[in-house]
Amino acid sequence: MGKVIAIILLIGIIAAAGFLILQQSGISDNTNNGDPLCSDANTPPLSFSVGSNISLDTVRANNTIESCFVIYEDKVYRIPASWICEHPGGRNEIESRCGQDVTSIFNQGQHGRAEENQLSTYYIGELAD
Repeated sequence: MGKVIAIILLIGIIAAAGFLILQQSGISDNTNNGDPLCSDANTPPLSFSVGSNISLDTVRANNTIESCFVIYEDKVYRIPASWICEHPGGRNEIESRCGQDVTSIFNQGQHGRAEENQLSTYYIGELAD
């Protein structure tokens, strides 16, 4: 009986190690497939300080995966390319909305407190009047 438990534990450890190796290498990540656009290294620096008022024109101009601004409840967020590529609903769910107000789609019931907390980490400013 002790040998069976030891073998089961060993198999579990090997499986977990294999999974971690795949995760680290990105092989099991089918969302970005090594796409260079999914790297945050391509993101240009902000031309203003965080917390500034940001015009609607500026938000609309930042409509690519490399520089994706979205509006949620009159606040502006910069979504990193790496997160766009890892979005559980698929890359297109965010990429197609870069440069837009996402308040209504965000509030349609698929997002809760955890997603709001995640979004808050990308805050860059307030939408200017």
